[in-house]
Amino acid sequence: MRFETLGPLRVFREDADVTPPGRVQRLVLATLLLQANHPVPVEALTDGIWPDEPPSTAQSRLQLAVHRLRSRLDDPARLSLDPGGYRLRVGEDESDVTAFDRLAAGLLVDQLTPDQVVDITSEALSLWRGEPLEDVVELADSAEALRWADRRRWVVEAWCHAQLLRGRSAEVIDRAAAALACEPLHEPYAAVLMRALHAAGRPADALAVYERIRIGLRDELGLDPGPALREAQSEALGEEASWSPITVPAELPPDVPLTGRDDLLELIGNPEQARLRVVTGMAGAGKTAAAVAWSHRHLGSFPDGQIFIDLRGYSDDAPAAPADALASVLASLGLAHDRIPTGVEARAALWRSLTAARRMLVVLDNARETDQVRPMLTGGADSTVIVTSRNALPGLSAREGAEVVVASPLTPEASVTLLRGLIGRRADDDPAAVRELARVCGDLPLALRIAAQELIARQDLTPAELLAEVCDERDRLDLLDADDGDATDIRAVISWSYRALQPESAQVFRRLGLLPGADIDLPALTALCDMPEREVRRRAEALVRIHLAQRSATGRYRQHDLLRAYAAERAAEDGAEAASAARTRLLTFYARGAQEAQRVSFPDGEYLAQEAIVTDGPIPEFAAIPEAQDWLRREWPNALAALERAEDGDADLVLALAKAWHVHLRDNGLYADGLRLHEQEVKVGRRTGNAIAEYGGHVRLGANRRNLGDLAGAEREYRTAIRIAESIGDPARRARSTGNLAMITALRGRLHEAEELLEQVMPVLREHDGAYSIAIGLSCLAECRLRSGDPEGAEELLQEGLRLCDEGDLPMRRPGVLLGLADAAFNRGRVAESEGYARDAERLAEEVGEPKIRILALAAVGRARLRLDDEAAGHDALRTAIGLARGDGSVEVAMSVLEMYVEATADRQVATAMHREAVAYAAEHGFTGHEARMRAALGTVLADRGDAERARAELTLAAEMYAVLEDPRAETAAALAERIAPATTARISDGKSAESELL
Repeated sequence: MRFETLGPLRVFREDADVTPPGRVQRLVLATLLLQANHPVPVEALTDGIWPDEPPSTAQSRLQLAVHRLRSRLDDPARLSLDPGGYRLRVGEDESDVTAFDRLAAGLLVDQLTPDQVVDITSEALSLWRGEPLEDVVELADSAEALRWADRRRWVVEAWCHAQLLRGRSAEVIDRAAAALACEPLHEPYAAVLMRALHAAGRPADALAVYERIRIGLRDELGLDPGPALREAQSEALGEEASWSPITVPAELPPDVPLTGRDDLLELIGNPEQARLRVVTGMAGAGKTAAAVAWSHRHLGSFPDGQIFIDLRGYSDDAPAAPADALASVLASLGLAHDRIPTGVEARAALWRSLTAARRMLVVLDNARETDQVRPMLTGGADSTVIVTSRNALPGLSAREGAEVVVASPLTPEASVTLLRGLIGRRADDDPAAVRELARVCGDLPLALRIAAQELIARQDLTPAELLAEVCDERDRLDLLDADDGDATDIRAVISWSYRALQPESAQVFRRLGLLPGADIDLPALTALCDMPEREVRRRAEALVRIHLAQRSATGRYRQHDLLRAYAAERAAEDGAEAASAARTRLLTFYARGAQEAQRVSFPDGEYLAQEAIVTDGPIPEFAAIPEAQDWLRREWPNALAALERAEDGDADLVLALAKAWHVHLRDNGLYADGLRLHEQEVKVGRRTGNAIAEYGGHVRLGANRRNLGDLAGAEREYRTAIRIAESIGDPARRARSTGNLAMITALRGRLHEAEELLEQVMPVLREHDGAYSIAIGLSCLAECRLRSGDPEGAEELLQEGLRLCDEGDLPMRRPGVLLGLADAAFNRGRVAESEGYARDAERLAEEVGEPKIRILALAAVGRARLRLDDEAAGHDALRTAIGLARGDGSVEVAMSVLEMYVEATADRQVATAMHREAVAYAAEHGFTGHEARMRAALGTVLADRGDAERARAELTLAAEMYAVLEDPRAETAAALAERIAPATTARISDGKSAESELL
């Protein structure tokens, strides 16, 4: 007999499952197993079955249940009625609990090596199939079940610690993360996960774990982290300097002398008392100036840097999304773009981790609401965050204990003092007019400074004459209306400076009101203004001098939100046609610039297959690839903002911009941004009836969904693209999309269907398309042949593709073809030749900027090294490839690297772990064909290790999946499962050859 309680209740008699089906029988059996070999009183059984009120037939029903249980046992005498109650006799080798306890006790032996600990704990943990008695809910929380669960935690921790000693941090990360997901506040799991992340060179992620657990313990239990967790935090912090960004940001705007603000600066507080502060007040009250002035006074208190970011809470533009703001501050700390995770939660956790041990100042300017601020709060207790907002943000006071400081308008005396200091002795000529001017300006520092600038610029204007203009309320800017009867609208105040501008400077000012993004560089501003660049520079600098615009240290122009609102109103006076033309010029600039950046980055013209946009406007020039790529990274947010404002007449530009930026987003792992870009492309194409734009959008959406692992979504996009291509009668586009669909079909395991699609596509590509598309089609067909067990046929196709690359000068395509040849040679047993192809592919991929091919080629090198018995180099290359694949964010690349690792390793333990990881990864992302292959391979490995039961289970499941996919390997997998004799530890005679039959 075999009794299993470490998971759902199971009972086996000579491999036959005899688990009782009924609730009463299961409860009786489970209760007896909890006290195996000990009598359980009848009353205890009765109360357990009927806790509220036992029925009158309780005794007879209990006896009937016992009778039925006895009929399922190999010996009815096992279950006896003793004086103390019912007793179930269970032998030491008949219970998974007994086996688990025996193995756990073995861990108490002194001086076990890490390898021995891993062997013992792995065997012990393999006995678990879920939570103890998880399908007998009445007993899941029993004291004995809880004891078993606690001992499992201890064994998991022992396994993790031993694996860390063996340098297997990746395996520990996976297991500890999974365990922590089930028990989010279990500190030992969190501590070992932190140590594993730290050992893997990811201290920032380790600190993010600490922060999450610390907050959970505080919010849910009112506790602080324990010693183990604090020690793990200290270890991670000790290595932070070697991995953290080295940048110490200094982003504060220039300091401006303040008048009448000493009390406000004192209220903001002592810099030595790190805390969250909110400076609130009406627009123009000087909230930002006060925050900046306080910051400059206390720079020495924040040695780890000062960050300033405009959240655009009150602006014509949409408020800055938390995810975008977090990306900005992480970049300020020196984090490379590809190191910044996607999603608000992940970015916020990383931000808190990187600031946990720093003493920094963060100014979050112009916030709109609490939810915009919370993700931006720093980790640790040594940094200060100052938030400026028109909103008092009471939620931050209630939950985060923020200190609120109100920036009220200046006192009348301070306002007059400010004006007098700005305009000099003219204030003494008519003090009454100056006092009234200050009042009409609402005692707002911004309005007062603009009024003073007007008086300075117009020396013949008296304060009284200026006051007369201010008193005309018809032209005041609505954004500063406080709805309290005071004169707080400053449209007229801003217009004074605007009217003093030369016509060309005024035009630049108005064009700044059309900016789609936060700022703009000089070439883009030149395109927007349709003026010579030299003239635009001169006029923009004139705006900077009178504070109608700002210029950053990097030469980018921007405006305060109030000035920008006024500029937008003035731009509207030029008419909708002029505004539309300006936006089109800017969109043209971004699209043409992206084309030029891609031309420099990828000299293979056919790779982009895009006609250059003809424009009279400026075109960015790039001397080398790094310069081009830097421009793409820097301008992407502005380009996306411009795209989202595109008009119906800009459909061709939308298509060009989307095609040009597609490669940059793909190669930098920005797949979520890619979805935003190409969804917009599809919308514009559909709205304008531009089928080409709509087609291209669906194709690129398919590529991004494929990289994100959304194979079903990718298939939908490609099928839609096929329908559009058919509707416009474009055989080349239909063939390309059909080829894409074929690869998704192959990834989902339907190889024969994929081959049929590609066989249909190739003649069309040869007739209607170019060498680049033909080479891609050949590689896709070769991959299908390779996966279906025809490496010879695959190699022939790839050799043809290589000839096309040589004849057609296709450097971008050559690395992928070489990688395919490496796979074909490996599958034909020519391992050294495979390594040569792979090394050539890796080198060329790096030269032409194909990061995914480079990752896969590196993995192929590692695969060859392992097969050639160079264990150290092989494992190192493959582990590096896995890390790069996960950083890239492409699910398909990560899956392929895992498969190569599985394919090559001879280490049984590593093979088993990698097989299981590959199976889980394939199942999670819907790679059904991959999952079937990996399960079949796992079955052969388990059989070779003597684990017959699990080997049969994996092979049987693989056979079932192959059968659903109509794959002939279903028969092979089923036959191999049958060859494993029941209830034995017999191995498949030739594990590698058996595996090759399935792969």
